[in-house]
Amino acid sequence: MQINESFCLWSDLLGYGSNFYKSNWDITSELSLVNIRRIENLQPVWLRVNNPFHEALFTLNDGLVRNFDITREHYPVILDWLVNVIYTFDLINRLDSQSGHPGLRGVLAYGQRVKYIDSNYIGRGEFIQTSPTRKEMFNKNIVVYSPSELQMNTAFSKAYIIEGSGSSMGVSGNNLYIDLEVINKIVEIGNSGIRESFATVDGDPLPPAEYTYSASFTEDNGTPILCVKTICSEHTWISFRITFSQGQDYVNQKQSIVTKLYKPLSVESSLFGPPDIESYYEESTFHLNQWQSNTQK
Repeated sequence: MQINESFCLWSDLLGYGSNFYKSNWDITSELSLVNIRRIENLQPVWLRVNNPFHEALFTLNDGLVRNFDITREHYPVILDWLVNVIYTFDLINRLDSQSGHPGLRGVLAYGQRVKYIDSNYIGRGEFIQTSPTRKEMFNKNIVVYSPSELQMNTAFSKAYIIEGSGSSMGVSGNNLYIDLEVINKIVEIGNSGIRESFATVDGDPLPPAEYTYSASFTEDNGTPILCVKTICSEHTWISFRITFSQGQDYVNQKQSIVTKLYKPLSVESSLFGPPDIESYYEESTFHLNQWQSNTQK
């Protein structure tokens, strides 16, 4: 078996079920159509893929899964994906709130996954005795879906369990919760001695440089901060920083999940060069909106 490490985000829209309950699950009712239009309006961001080489996205009803297979070869790829996941989550919340809805809640967890079924999907033609030509035609209709990223994915399982715990276990509101294991893994990889060399592009006046990293997760006056420094021959700079709210304990002895959950408040990213060289390097900084919602799921 091939074991892959992965980060997995499970999120779903808050208050989505109530319209179906009120309409006795009649999908043609006006209340049900409100739900359908709600996701239709979010679709451009809902289906946004943050890294087509490492991320796989799955959507089911009002739930959304983002799985990222961890690469230990290109550290900035991991950090850039995390930046975009946080930003996309916040953007969905903004758009949903502007439409009068309560937003979504999500949990990002770390784990491992194993593929135990060879095919990601099976077509209709595999179940029909027919000619090779017609079999190929029938196989355009998929009747079995078994995406490898979700076949046995402990990151997905943990994220799903934590998010579903609800307010009784401190998981409430339209927030993004990041499991401490995700933060620890990012720090571990950053301090593993990983080295990268970035070549120049045509017309680039800067020479190729070898990059190394130093990562930490500390508290500054009670504020948890995930910080990554990038080190090259000429510069050392803080290339990545996430500020979190105070961590909250999550204790689920029955399902063997004992950890801390952190809500990101702000993100700063300047992964490929010091932020003061604005003419060349791209820098991004954003603060997450502090959405207030009394809607519980």
